[in-house]
Amino acid sequence: MPDASSKKSVVAFLSGKMPFWVYGFYLHVIAGFIATAAHYFVMFVLIRLGMTGLLASLNFA
Repeated sequence: MPDASSKKSVVAFLSGKMPFWVYGFYLHVIAGFIATAAHYFVMFVLIRLGMTGLLASLNFA
């Protein structure tokens, strides 16, 4: 069962009453998850199409 402090922090986050650096950190973490998911998705597709794992995991950006 979540305690009151974790519920309060979620409410503070959703209402925009968190410090700016915490909000920026959350955005950084979310962007990292999205970028990692996109990388693994592209790598999975390329491997399924017959490319080797090493070539499929290279980042040309």
